[in-house]
Amino acid sequence: MKLSLNWLKEFVDLEGISPEQIRDELSLKTAEVEGFEVKGAGISGVVVGQIITSKSHPSSKKPLNVLTVDQGGKIVPVVCGCPNSSKVGMKVAFAKVGAVIHGGFQVKEAALAGEASHGMCLGADELGMLGFQTNLIEIDQKVPTGTPIHEALPELGDVIFEIDNKSVTNRPDLWGHYGVARELSVIFNKKLRPLPVSDLSKFDGKTSVSVKIESPDDCYSFGAFKVENIMVKQAPQFIQTRLYYCGINPHGFLVDLSNYIMLELGQPNHAFDASRVGAMSAGRGNGGKFVTLKDQEIDAKSDYLFIKSDGKPVSLAGIMGGQSSMICDGTNSVVFEFATFNPWTIRRTSQDLGIRSDSSARYEKSLDTNLNKVGAARAVKLLGQLDKGARVASNFNWQIAKPTTEKTIELSKKYLERFTGIKFDYKVVKKNLAGLGFRPVIKGDAISITVPTWRATKDINLAVDVIEEIVRMHGFNNIEARPPHVELLPVEKLAEKRVVDDIKDLLVNKFNLSEVHTYIWAGTGELEVLNSVAGGRPTIRNSMAESLFKIKGDRVFEIGEVFREGKSIKELGILLQSKHASREELYKELGSIIRDIIPGVKFKLGEGLYSFLHPKNNASFVGGFVGIVKTQNAAVACISLNDLENYLTFTPVKNIKVSRFPKTTLDFTITHDGVFGEVESILEKFKNELVTGFRLKDIYGTKYTVEFTVLSYEKTLTAEEIQSVHRAISEFIKSKGLKVDE
Repeated sequence: MKLSLNWLKEFVDLEGISPEQIRDELSLKTAEVEGFEVKGAGISGVVVGQIITSKSHPSSKKPLNVLTVDQGGKIVPVVCGCPNSSKVGMKVAFAKVGAVIHGGFQVKEAALAGEASHGMCLGADELGMLGFQTNLIEIDQKVPTGTPIHEALPELGDVIFEIDNKSVTNRPDLWGHYGVARELSVIFNKKLRPLPVSDLSKFDGKTSVSVKIESPDDCYSFGAFKVENIMVKQAPQFIQTRLYYCGINPHGFLVDLSNYIMLELGQPNHAFDASRVGAMSAGRGNGGKFVTLKDQEIDAKSDYLFIKSDGKPVSLAGIMGGQSSMICDGTNSVVFEFATFNPWTIRRTSQDLGIRSDSSARYEKSLDTNLNKVGAARAVKLLGQLDKGARVASNFNWQIAKPTTEKTIELSKKYLERFTGIKFDYKVVKKNLAGLGFRPVIKGDAISITVPTWRATKDINLAVDVIEEIVRMHGFNNIEARPPHVELLPVEKLAEKRVVDDIKDLLVNKFNLSEVHTYIWAGTGELEVLNSVAGGRPTIRNSMAESLFKIKGDRVFEIGEVFREGKSIKELGILLQSKHASREELYKELGSIIRDIIPGVKFKLGEGLYSFLHPKNNASFVGGFVGIVKTQNAAVACISLNDLENYLTFTPVKNIKVSRFPKTTLDFTITHDGVFGEVESILEKFKNELVTGFRLKDIYGTKYTVEFTVLSYEKTLTAEEIQSVHRAISEFIKSKGLKVDE
């Protein structure tokens, strides 16, 4: 969205404030300014000239006029091809020899069709004020010849700011110059001038344009009035230039006036040729074809909202007018329509048709219904100023289905200051809020804010929204960066989370397992998913074992979801496989791991719950199973964790204290006919202040290699001290009836 500095200056005094300051302050406090462009800055050597004589070139193939032009005390010959260059006495923009015009083009002496030409008479496009033009720009007769063009046409020089539309999505009031001027008045502590409007009540006694809201869910308000005897055909140059600088091409007086009000207030509106419309209404379409004013033919679906004349669609509501009622050259009476529509209705229709317009962009932002009357009053004011013969022929007939109303928000100074960490000057707070259009009442600790209707549609709803208004005008850049004064208290883990974490710590730290994560899809299972994203695996697994079989790791585990017996179950799966140990050894080790997780567990041998288990070397227990895998040198176990309280009794692994001194490991090979769990229970009873732990390192038949870690937290151990620990461990093992390989 583009904004004209000249236009903004009509409503707030910005003299002495540079474009850079406006860009920076507006970006910090209101909306992101992507940049600005200085218009007319490259124009030089152009003055007001007057055509003294004009005659048609007798032999030129193209229509040319040979002129004499007074450039301010000096008359020079000029050749010009513009149709209106034959108008003797007209004052024009004249580029002297050596002048620089739009696009950096330098004017030189030339001979055209055999005639000398000492300069150029310019159209508005050659000054960069409009697009392609065929006529010369006409300047007020009161302006003396020789006057620099920037003085004669103050609208030529302007600064155009570009606002990032995304940053004002929630601010419909900023989609017009007056709303932005309101922001600048507060930012720079300047007074906002009132918008010049007419009093619509003086037309109350006139007849009404028939207006009806057929679909109150789509059209919240709808008003119209009629103007007759319109004689002006072209908008003044300042209106055309402002529209052009802001991205809209001029199309004639009435259309330009409609667009001017939209860019000024953010209130879209539409002008209908009064001779082509009758009773007006706003309602859903009835099917059939509809042709827009840009010759686009659309199928009028039943959920599209239209403005209708005598029941027939004449405008695609909020998006684009229709060809059947468009303004034409002969239009001298017009019906102006001002309305507010459901933003979702406009958005849906616009997206469905692929038609976006400046009007639809604003209606999608949730406009204030009260803006209809302001727009109508502004239109009447401008008509009276620009076309003295125009006559308002009706009252403003305004129908409201869902009015926008003010709202009140309460907060306290204590809450505001705790939320922001800022001590405010509340005189400044009150002044800023009032400048933005709020009505603040501050008594003691209480702050009561009445939100104006133009901010109450979807912007300001909560106390934090008001806080944002206060803080942004205080200046985010004025907030001291410091950590918040917040008391941080540790949160106790939920029992379920604690148990799962402790099980993981046990498996990783004590048994040297690695955690893995696999997909829930499986080749077999009870629950089949339609349109599965996993090709060839349409079911959800019923055991974690099936997922772990696809893992290449030797010692892995996973806690995941399975679907079994009609319900979702959280299950722990463990897989041990090795090239150096037999299936039986892995099976025994896995049994000891389960005993650690579930102390006192009771195994029931040879259950064979799953087809992948060895028919004899398997066991079940409450909540799970363990066994040798038939097709792999591996052992697998699965434990249901749905009833996590069953596992609250095991002792979790404690955090390991770190020493800055080197550690030593001592290996002992112990011969035992039973499972390692029996050996482990014996070794756990050995106590020595230098032994910090042990682990099963390897299994070969009935031989278990156990690694003890020897470490001091106070010093580096000597060889004698380490040897002493070795003897103590060896003697303890032998004292328990176990054989130690020397």
